[in-house]
Amino acid sequence: QFIAQRIESNKTICTLIGPEGDFSPKEIELALSKSYKAVTLGNYRLRTETAGMYVSSCYSTILSK
Repeated sequence: QFIAQRIESNKTICTLIGPEGDFSPKEIELALSKSYKAVTLGNYRLRTETAGMYVSSCYSTILSK
């Protein structure tokens, strides 16, 4: 699911941004077992630094409505 479809204004948000090369299958399994929800940033492949700014922008845009 695209990240914008997961953002809810009444929820606390914690985003895990993976390293270049992505999370390992074991890391993904652990995060999902701790109730994290998998999302996508769309068709973009972003650097770690850029992904954080992109996600912050999504939060700001969605939550300011």
